[in-house]
Amino acid sequence: MAWIAVLAMGLTLGLLGGGGGILTLPILVNLFGVKPSEATGGSLLVVGATSLLAVILELRSGRLDWKSIAWVGIPAAIGSVSARKLLIPLIPAQIGSFSKDDATLLAFGLLMVAVAYRMFRPPTGERRELSTLAMVMSGVGVGLLGGLLGAGGGFLIVPLLTLGIGLEMPRAVPTSLAIISTQSLAAVASDFNRPYPWSILGWVVGASLAGMLVGLVLRPRVKAASLKTGFAYLVVAVAIFTFYKVGVNHFAPPVSLAQ
Repeated sequence: MAWIAVLAMGLTLGLLGGGGGILTLPILVNLFGVKPSEATGGSLLVVGATSLLAVILELRSGRLDWKSIAWVGIPAAIGSVSARKLLIPLIPAQIGSFSKDDATLLAFGLLMVAVAYRMFRPPTGERRELSTLAMVMSGVGVGLLGGLLGAGGGFLIVPLLTLGIGLEMPRAVPTSLAIISTQSLAAVASDFNRPYPWSILGWVVGASLAGMLVGLVLRPRVKAASLKTGFAYLVVAVAIFTFYKVGVNHFAPPVSLAQ
């Protein structure tokens, strides 16, 4: 089950140019038992490595939009590094009545709900030409969010590229993957001294890469709209399970060893 989930994550990244990374942290936490505080960095490593493979395979296609990569991807990398180095150390071990790990899961669950809502909404077709400053600030925002929660940010990057910059989907997907790999791997490199569960991540990266390759092959043959709807339902299901897990951790009474 765990490896099927990882393959599906890589498959979704290859097909949609984003979205699959939103499942990586819940997969690492719920199926592999990684602590949420460690899983955010591990998630960025998996998503970044998987996206990088797709970018390498797309280099000769001419579909990468280097202007968008420069004006969105580099600021996103700065934002993700800032989140890892400056913001995460400021998060206290206890946030109200929630532990740091439970607060991370709760925030990620809310993010998944927002992603699912965005995917369920039909495309409006409205396009607004973003200024260079707006592109840069959007990249920083995506990077901050990804660095904090371990998400690649493709669910935000693809609409930004299509509606805000005017790229068609055949160019937006590989360009999104280039931005995801840039900001994710920059974040990983910035805190490489943090503990990573390497014995797990090596296999997870390998399975995700295999899913990515299948997604790239299938991309021309699959209707993106149908895939997005099915993926949105999956994200909702994972979000519900995440909220349940936080609720059990938070409200379940401790088990007493006294007889």
